[in-house]
Amino acid sequence: MAYTTNPSLLAALKNGNNIHWLDFQKTYKPLIMLRAKDFNLTKDEAEELMQSVLLDVFHQCESFQYDPAKGRFRDYMRKLIGNNCVDIIRKRKDNADEIHSQAKLENIADESEDQRWLEEWHNHLLEQAIAVLKTKVEPSTFLAYEMYAVKGLPASEVAKCLDMTQVNVYLAKSRCLERLSEIIRELEDC
Repeated sequence: MAYTTNPSLLAALKNGNNIHWLDFQKTYKPLIMLRAKDFNLTKDEAEELMQSVLLDVFHQCESFQYDPAKGRFRDYMRKLIGNNCVDIIRKRKDNADEIHSQAKLENIADESEDQRWLEEWHNHLLEQAIAVLKTKVEPSTFLAYEMYAVKGLPASEVAKCLDMTQVNVYLAKSRCLERLSEIIRELEDC
């Protein structure tokens, strides 16, 4: 899986590489669907949101210049996804609860909404980082980390199951957490 907002991924999109479009879609679909849920979009509206966001990125791709000095890509995506959510809500023909919808539209810039976006973005980064970590360490190391650190199984049980020492289980956790931190820093810098 490609790094989130990796400048090389953005450059590949700009060149029209179909494989990278699939990577981009795979990378951002979970985040876009979370935002659809935040805005109480229906299943059909969520799919429309996905298509709208991809189309906007596609149309802006030729002229888009990623410059980290001007801001983070996550902020660009937040605005793009949010604007598309608002457009979909405004297009609703059967808007029985217009007051609720209007309140939702007015609260997009609300601090709690900003915090929610950051939480979703960080969860998105963590999922990406874990996927990258899985490719960077030995399968047994990752499995030991996952069983011990993520699932909370006792080190002795993990060691027995994976035919390794408890010390190696602790080392696997330590190494994976260290590498995971590095990967997350790399992702955040993009």
